[in-house]
Amino acid sequence: MAVYTDRESFIPYRRTDVIELCIADGKLTSPESQKFRDFCEILTAYYHHMFHHALEKLKDNFAPFNPDSDTKSRIVPTRPQRQEMQANLVKEFISVLQQANYLPLSQEALQAAFEQESLVPLKTSVDFDDYEHTIFYYRGEKPTTVTTKKFYFKKVDITFNMFERVAILLKFKDESYFKKKGKKIADLAFTPGKTYLYLYV
Repeated sequence: MAVYTDRESFIPYRRTDVIELCIADGKLTSPESQKFRDFCEILTAYYHHMFHHALEKLKDNFAPFNPDSDTKSRIVPTRPQRQEMQANLVKEFISVLQQANYLPLSQEALQAAFEQESLVPLKTSVDFDDYEHTIFYYRGEKPTTVTTKKFYFKKVDITFNMFERVAILLKFKDESYFKKKGKKIADLAFTPGKTYLYLYV
């Protein structure tokens, strides 16, 4: 049996389709097929409960760092508690993504993306020293060719690898760091000390 090291674990079928594909294999009798469906329903309920618990833990640990929070905290966590909650948030965020068959985006690939021009002729410069944590994961990568205009009239084909379903966690450093850099807090497009989560599909 061949072993592949460059293939993703993601199965591009819905859960119910995977179950029916297994039954359609013809190895189970009719009564066994029903037992298999019942087992899958129990297994689905188990994982639903497990991931619901993980989601609640994520939300609890994210609460002090949520830049868009519209709720009040019953108890304000101390600095050591915030540090522990931040560490748990990062750990749980990575765990959920890995269980969903997401792959980490390497630092080399990330740096290459910033150094190259996108479809819009604009390069991006990012100072990673501004962050306490930067996490980039993706699920799916495919070669894509797009026709665009060069110099306003000449059409050219650009081929590149497109990352799909990109999940990002960014934790900015606190106010004191940016004040030392001479930045006006009111002019920043983000809130220092907060964590921002993004999902691009």
